[in-house]
Amino acid sequence: RRTGEHAAKGTWPSNAEETELLFAAASGALHGVHEFLSRHALSDDLLHQLVHVSVGSFIVAAPNFRLCAAAEELLTTIFARVADLRSSIVQEILVQVPKLPSGRQARRHLLPVAEDSPDRGLSAFGRLLLRLVQSTCLPLKEMPGAEVS
Repeated sequence: RRTGEHAAKGTWPSNAEETELLFAAASGALHGVHEFLSRHALSDDLLHQLVHVSVGSFIVAAPNFRLCAAAEELLTTIFARVADLRSSIVQEILVQVPKLPSGRQARRHLLPVAEDSPDRGLSAFGRLLLRLVQSTCLPLKEMPGAEVS
Protein backbone atom coordinates (compact mmCIF):
# COMPACT_ATOMS: atom_id res chain seq x y z
CA ARG A 1 0.00 0.00 0.00
CA ARG A 2 1.30 3.46 -0.91
CA THR A 3 1.68 5.99 1.87
CA GLY A 4 2.96 9.51 2.43
CA GLU A 5 4.66 11.51 -0.27
CA HIS A 6 4.88 8.51 -2.64
CA ALA A 7 1.10 8.13 -2.59
CA ALA A 8 0.66 11.82 -3.36
CA LYS A 9 3.06 11.57 -6.31
CA GLY A 10 1.68 8.24 -7.54
CA THR A 11 5.07 6.53 -7.27
CA TRP A 12 6.43 3.55 -5.40
CA PRO A 13 9.42 4.03 -3.13
CA SER A 14 12.52 2.39 -4.62
CA ASN A 15 16.23 2.73 -4.91
CA ALA A 16 18.42 2.55 -8.00
CA GLU A 17 19.05 -1.18 -7.58
CA GLU A 18 15.32 -1.98 -7.35
CA THR A 19 14.62 0.21 -10.35
CA GLU A 20 17.32 -1.54 -12.39
CA LEU A 21 15.89 -4.94 -11.39
CA LEU A 22 12.43 -3.82 -12.45
CA PHE A 23 13.70 -2.59 -15.83
CA ALA A 24 15.69 -5.81 -16.33
CA ALA A 25 12.56 -7.88 -15.64
CA ALA A 26 10.46 -5.72 -17.96
CA SER A 27 13.00 -5.89 -20.79
CA GLY A 28 13.28 -9.67 -20.31
CA ALA A 29 9.51 -9.97 -20.48
CA LEU A 30 9.33 -7.91 -23.69
CA HIS A 31 12.12 -10.00 -25.19
CA GLY A 32 10.22 -13.17 -24.27
CA VAL A 33 7.04 -11.81 -25.85
CA HIS A 34 9.05 -10.97 -28.97
CA GLU A 35 10.36 -14.54 -29.15
CA PHE A 36 6.83 -15.89 -28.66
CA LEU A 37 5.45 -13.58 -31.35
CA SER A 38 8.15 -14.78 -33.74
CA ARG A 39 6.64 -18.26 -33.55
CA HIS A 40 2.93 -17.71 -32.87
CA ALA A 41 0.08 -15.46 -33.91
CA LEU A 42 -1.61 -13.19 -31.36
CA SER A 43 -4.97 -11.49 -31.53
CA ASP A 44 -5.17 -7.88 -32.63
CA ASP A 45 -6.34 -6.87 -29.14
CA LEU A 46 -3.23 -8.36 -27.55
CA LEU A 47 -1.03 -6.77 -30.19
CA HIS A 48 -2.61 -3.37 -29.51
CA GLN A 49 -1.87 -3.77 -25.80
CA LEU A 50 1.73 -4.75 -26.56
CA VAL A 51 2.10 -1.69 -28.78
CA HIS A 52 0.77 0.58 -26.03
CA VAL A 53 3.13 -0.87 -23.40
CA SER A 54 6.11 -0.86 -25.76
CA VAL A 55 5.66 2.75 -26.87
CA GLY A 56 5.21 3.75 -23.24
CA SER A 57 8.68 2.35 -22.50
CA PHE A 58 10.17 5.32 -24.33
CA ILE A 59 8.16 7.97 -22.47
CA VAL A 60 9.95 8.10 -19.13
CA ALA A 61 12.00 10.78 -17.41
CA ALA A 62 15.20 8.72 -17.48
CA PRO A 63 15.05 5.96 -20.09
CA ASN A 64 16.46 2.50 -19.56
CA PHE A 65 18.13 1.72 -22.87
CA ARG A 66 17.90 -2.05 -22.41
CA LEU A 67 14.13 -1.73 -21.99
CA CYS A 68 13.92 0.63 -24.98
CA ALA A 69 15.88 -1.86 -27.11
CA ALA A 70 13.50 -4.71 -26.17
CA ALA A 71 10.46 -2.52 -26.87
CA GLU A 72 11.98 -1.38 -30.17
CA GLU A 73 12.56 -4.98 -31.27
CA LEU A 74 8.98 -5.95 -30.45
CA LEU A 75 7.46 -2.89 -32.14
CA THR A 76 9.62 -3.38 -35.22
CA THR A 77 8.51 -6.99 -35.56
CA ILE A 78 4.83 -6.12 -35.16
CA PHE A 79 5.16 -3.20 -37.58
CA ALA A 80 6.92 -5.32 -40.22
CA ARG A 81 4.68 -8.37 -39.98
CA VAL A 82 1.21 -6.99 -39.30
CA ALA A 83 0.54 -4.33 -41.92
CA ASP A 84 -3.02 -3.77 -40.66
CA LEU A 85 -1.64 -2.45 -37.36
CA ARG A 86 0.85 0.03 -38.81
CA SER A 87 -1.53 2.97 -38.66
CA SER A 88 -2.39 2.12 -35.04
CA ILE A 89 1.30 2.00 -34.13
CA VAL A 90 1.95 5.35 -35.80
CA GLN A 91 -1.10 6.81 -34.05
CA GLU A 92 0.11 5.52 -30.66
CA ILE A 93 3.52 7.08 -31.29
CA LEU A 94 2.00 10.42 -32.31
CA VAL A 95 -0.14 10.48 -29.16
CA GLN A 96 3.00 10.00 -27.03
CA VAL A 97 5.29 12.49 -28.83
CA PRO A 98 4.11 15.53 -26.81
CA LYS A 99 5.17 13.69 -23.64
CA LEU A 100 8.81 13.45 -24.78
CA PRO A 101 11.19 15.73 -22.90
CA SER A 102 12.74 18.71 -24.61
CA GLY A 103 15.76 20.90 -24.03
CA ARG A 104 18.31 19.69 -21.50
CA GLN A 105 16.09 16.86 -20.33
CA ALA A 106 16.12 15.41 -23.85
CA ARG A 107 19.86 14.76 -23.57
CA ARG A 108 19.13 11.85 -21.22
CA HIS A 109 17.39 10.10 -24.12
CA LEU A 110 20.40 10.18 -26.45
CA LEU A 111 21.77 6.72 -27.08
CA PRO A 112 25.01 5.98 -25.22
CA VAL A 113 27.13 5.03 -28.23
CA ALA A 114 30.71 5.44 -29.42
CA GLU A 115 31.85 8.61 -31.19
CA ASP A 116 32.03 6.82 -34.56
CA SER A 117 28.67 5.04 -34.26
CA PRO A 118 26.01 5.74 -36.89
CA ASP A 119 23.55 6.06 -33.98
CA ARG A 120 25.48 8.98 -32.48
CA GLY A 121 23.15 11.87 -31.75
CA LEU A 122 20.01 9.74 -32.04
CA SER A 123 17.54 9.42 -29.21
CA ALA A 124 16.04 6.05 -28.39
CA PHE A 125 12.74 7.34 -29.80
CA GLY A 126 14.40 8.60 -33.00
CA ARG A 127 16.05 5.24 -33.57
CA LEU A 128 12.67 3.55 -33.06
CA LEU A 129 11.16 5.66 -35.83
CA LEU A 130 14.04 4.84 -38.19
CA ARG A 131 13.77 1.13 -37.46
CA LEU A 132 10.03 1.14 -38.13
CA VAL A 133 10.55 2.75 -41.53
CA GLN A 134 13.39 0.35 -42.34
CA SER A 135 11.32 -2.66 -41.28
CA THR A 136 8.89 -2.11 -44.14
CA CYS A 137 11.76 -2.44 -46.63
CA LEU A 138 13.67 -5.37 -45.13
CA PRO A 139 12.92 -9.07 -45.70
CA LEU A 140 11.07 -9.69 -42.41
CA LYS A 141 7.82 -10.64 -44.05
CA GLU A 142 6.89 -13.99 -42.48
CA MET A 143 3.48 -13.75 -40.88
CA PRO A 144 3.24 -14.43 -37.14
CA GLY A 145 2.58 -18.10 -36.57
CA ALA A 146 4.34 -19.12 -39.78
CA GLU A 147 6.79 -22.01 -39.58
CA VAL A 148 10.21 -20.85 -38.44
CA SER A 149 13.10 -22.66 -40.10
